[in-house]
Amino acid sequence: MDAVFLKLLNLSVQAGWIVLAVLALRLILSRTHAPKSVRCVLWGLVGARLLFPFSLESVISLMPAKEVLSARTARYDPAPTLHTGVPFLDDAVNPGFSQAFAPAAPAASVNPLQAYLYAAGWVWLAGLAVMVLYFLLSALSLRRRVAGAVETEKGVREADSVPSPFVFGFIRPVIYLPRGMDGASRRYVLAHERAHIQRRDYLIKPLGFLLLAVYWFNPLIWLAYILLCRDIELACDEKVLSQLGAGVKKPYSQALLEAVTFHRHVAACPVAFGEGRLKGRVKNVLRWKKPALWVTALSLLLCAALAACFLTDPKAPQYAGNYVYTGKASDPLLEPFVITLWEDGTFSYMEGPASSYIGMGTWTEKDGVLTLTDTAGATDRVFLFRWSEEGLRFVKEGSDRFIYTDVRDGELFKVTDTPAASFSPQTPVTADTSAGGETALHLEDGCQFVYRSGDPRDGGSRVITLNPDGTFNYDGGSLASVAWVGTWSQEGDVVTLRTTGYAFDRTDPDMEREIVNRFRIVPEGLAYMESESYGLIYAPTLEDGAVFVRKNPYDGDRAVDGEITGLN
Repeated sequence: MDAVFLKLLNLSVQAGWIVLAVLALRLILSRTHAPKSVRCVLWGLVGARLLFPFSLESVISLMPAKEVLSARTARYDPAPTLHTGVPFLDDAVNPGFSQAFAPAAPAASVNPLQAYLYAAGWVWLAGLAVMVLYFLLSALSLRRRVAGAVETEKGVREADSVPSPFVFGFIRPVIYLPRGMDGASRRYVLAHERAHIQRRDYLIKPLGFLLLAVYWFNPLIWLAYILLCRDIELACDEKVLSQLGAGVKKPYSQALLEAVTFHRHVAACPVAFGEGRLKGRVKNVLRWKKPALWVTALSLLLCAALAACFLTDPKAPQYAGNYVYTGKASDPLLEPFVITLWEDGTFSYMEGPASSYIGMGTWTEKDGVLTLTDTAGATDRVFLFRWSEEGLRFVKEGSDRFIYTDVRDGELFKVTDTPAASFSPQTPVTADTSAGGETALHLEDGCQFVYRSGDPRDGGSRVITLNPDGTFNYDGGSLASVAWVGTWSQEGDVVTLRTTGYAFDRTDPDMEREIVNRFRIVPEGLAYMESESYGLIYAPTLEDGAVFVRKNPYDGDRAVDGEITGLN
């Protein structure tokens, strides 16, 4: 229930911004002779926002924010905040809001905001039930009142119980008149009620009330519904004048005066049309003149502009992706330093192929600042970044120091297609034999191969990453202190890896020699060729024919406790 109410709350706030925009545009249009039917179109935009729970993104959107309060914030944020998209509102409201709804013990208790939303959901449901009940009772009451009405002409009925003219019915709407109405008044009243039918107002008003029933907690929606009903009447008056001509303005106004007796009861009914707010209608009739074509065209253009700007959401940055460090690490073997943000709100990173530390945790975004909380170590670490079109710029104030890499304030992590070395999704590789019977390795954005040994010295798995530029990284596992880098080449179905760098015991003469490892391409991945290799780290544990399995890019692979899951 809380999830449903939260979704409706966010939609109603968005609709509230459209109501304010419509009120401003409505005021501008009132200074011109724009047709009142344009106002109804504007209220239709509010209804569209309330009716459809989705919208497109646009660079011209003026909607301040897509979500004022997200479900993730309501449930898990230790200091929940609102995101209205208007900075001064956020600054004014959020300090008190966060303090009021912060859990007493974030790690052990439910967020108070979540509990309040759950209770609010049931209150909303009760209000909805009351509104719907009123709608149904109004329809039944009106139907009983006109049960004895006599048809005097097609689609028109009269009865003594009818206080003033109105239209009632959803499929076959009928015009109801007080008994004895005749002459010019009858003619003009029928013209007005038939205008309602032609405009399909007998469907629009009930639909508007049902939307009001759903969003009854928003006062701006009440205001929108009241003004919609008024504008519908004004639009019908103008339709009659456009059909009969400006010469009938006075007798038409007189007909309105004669038909207004006890009008309030029917005007308040959500399923019928009465002759409400007479003074404003008469003034509008007497001042009416046929609008110029350019005025109508400009009014419709303004409606289209408002729809484009307020029925679309601001184009949100696509934060999920890979970001590579553009600065210089304290040790060149720690480069490239890649951070991967996942769409599910988690992130992972490794400080270069020579680092044995793999970081992971959760990330959140607010006002263009991304907060990464690394939960992989003994204690949580927090890193802050400011979003830009280039990528992520590190914010040193408030951030912890990266292991081995002292990133300076403002340094850039550039958007890249290169994934983190041992846990990012990779483009699959395929082997074919179409070229002279030889197996060819197709490499697009890089590929990874994983060997799961169970050896406690490598944390259970090792990873080879072949990069498109002909280089490779070898990670001996989360418990290993060595990671190799080098170049790779392919000849037929044999892939050769040659080291060009290392990160362990540089003073050992044995480490100065080039290390060569060869693998044969097999359907599962790469099979180790022991007799053709000068071993990988911990070579005695890697037997001839051991297969480094090709990594599945679509299973959301993660490094967990030194192991990589989701392999095919």
